[in-house]
Amino acid sequence: MMHTARGHTLVELLIAMGLAALISVGVASLYVSQNAIARSETQRDRAQLDAHYAYDIITHLLRQAATSSVVISYPGSAKFNADNEPQAPADDALVVDFLLPAGYPVWPNDQAVGADNFPNNAVRLHWQNTGDFAHQIQIGTAATRDALADAALRPLTGGDQLTQTRIINFDVWPLSNVSGQRQANASDLAIGGYVVRVTARTAGADASFQRTADNTTLAHYRTYTLSGGVAPRN
Repeated sequence: MMHTARGHTLVELLIAMGLAALISVGVASLYVSQNAIARSETQRDRAQLDAHYAYDIITHLLRQAATSSVVISYPGSAKFNADNEPQAPADDALVVDFLLPAGYPVWPNDQAVGADNFPNNAVRLHWQNTGDFAHQIQIGTAATRDALADAALRPLTGGDQLTQTRIINFDVWPLSNVSGQRQANASDLAIGGYVVRVTARTAGADASFQRTADNTTLAHYRTYTLSGGVAPRN
């Protein structure tokens, strides 16, 4: 008995091609979705790590500084209103200068130079909301406080091409007592130490995330804030 070979009809081929296309689109959409979720989680974790890194280093250094040596300045607009409530002006900036114990080998004063024993005990922390180094905490060292004006600043965290994390707020403020009440002015004596606050923002927006009751530019960005008190050396 002879069997006649039967091929696929054009309709069957078109149906098969359509199903294959649908499957391909579904797989591609799933890949894109999973990749976006993974990227969002990576950015969130990176922002948390960067905030922790900066906060831990800054609080460690301030604990070593003599209280009388800490000088805080806000080159930008007023950071707080008349009711002492925090503001976020576009030109917000912060500079904190202080002295580590002379000859004390604590980073960044950990490099002996010639006969001098760890001479760079003057430290500057710098952050700004705008400009070439926006959203980046920088650090510089010098042998004296006066020399800090010419000290080279290097990034501590935030705003670089490696992590893309943005430090959107950095605050150091003196406290009037151990209960955490803020002093009226940054130059007032820090009887109760200092409050340090670091807020990091993820590099990219997350369309699936909506900040509650927030229609600002941060509405779809995840942020991470660390805040606490620091008691420097006497």
